[in-house]
Amino acid sequence: MAALVAAVLTWAVLRRARAGVLAVWVAAGVLSGWFSSQQSLSVLESVVPEGAVEVVGAVVDDPRSGPTGHWFLLDPEYLAMRRELSPWDGPRLLVRTEPDPGVAAGERVVAAGRLVSRSGTARGDVYAGRLTARRVERLDAAGGLFGAANLLRGLVEGRLSRVDNRPAAALVSGFLIGDVR
Repeated sequence: MAALVAAVLTWAVLRRARAGVLAVWVAAGVLSGWFSSQQSLSVLESVVPEGAVEVVGAVVDDPRSGPTGHWFLLDPEYLAMRRELSPWDGPRLLVRTEPDPGVAAGERVVAAGRLVSRSGTARGDVYAGRLTARRVERLDAAGGLFGAANLLRGLVEGRLSRVDNRPAAALVSGFLIGDVR
């Protein structure tokens, strides 16, 4: 698809066909939007097993605080239900937990609790089910870019925790790491 768009754009530019370039860009935008919406619909319509589960997966983003506790998105790898472990080739899950889970983006965790098939969106990302976790345990630390980013975030938070002026510290923290706590 990308090669076709590039070929048509090259041809149009060489021929100085501005209408052709515009038409290709519009068509690419329409197709991109359509494919994206189809992917979101497939996640929102996914069937998720319900009940008591343990899920092993990677934390997609840092936990956020909400009205019902903390939540984060999980990209599952395995699901254990009724003492049977099976690989998960499905969509992401929203994990809600009352205490702060103490995990960060990119870390592998196991979350145990009750899973319900209730799809939705969180910060623009679609998920297929909600797991109300009674336990979240870190299995592996994040590696690669996630590990470096988590280390940098920890350093910034450590330095700013010593600042007495909390509004100023929150502003600097928001600029540097996107967190205003």
